[in-house]
Amino acid sequence: DLNLLIRAARARTHFLLGNRTQAFRGVEDSLKTYPESGLLYDTRGEFLARGAQTSLARTDLRRAAKLMGESERPYLHLALSYGFDGDYGSAAREYRRAVQASPGSVDAHVGLCRSEYLDGSMPEQMQLDYPSLDLEAIYGVIAYYLGHRDAVDRYVAARVHQAQEIEREYRSRPEAPVVTRLKAILAARRAA
Repeated sequence: DLNLLIRAARARTHFLLGNRTQAFRGVEDSLKTYPESGLLYDTRGEFLARGAQTSLARTDLRRAAKLMGESERPYLHLALSYGFDGDYGSAAREYRRAVQASPGSVDAHVGLCRSEYLDGSMPEQMQLDYPSLDLEAIYGVIAYYLGHRDAVDRYVAARVHQAQEIEREYRSRPEAPVVTRLKAILAARRAA
């Protein structure tokens, strides 16, 4: 549906321009119209992951993966969420799923190499585990990472800072009326 794609693109644009509140509202409003849209769950999951709301992000991203079938996108975002938490083994697992969904994906292969390396794997073992990766490419990714560690660390630190800002903004938003009602119903059931 073209309208769905436009809505997701508009939310992503707001997010990238720093209008995070508008981005979240756009996705939430769109989910009311398209409650079974894997693209919207993936978009919201990515926003949440970048905002350090990794457990909430994973819920949306797993749902997106089910709804989107063989798309690499939700797996890349799941890997990102685990990477933000420093869980490189789980990140590598999600990158492997992204590689299976899209064997030609450079992002999936680079992320897989980096995650495996940070999790303690040696390049030769990675090549044995993933025959689709050649040893030269694995060493290339690791060499770039090691040669540009300061730049990569600054980039990651900036992303973490951005994620923390997003988390603060997200937490400061008033609760949606439906959430308030559901909490009241749950509290009443527990009290009964």
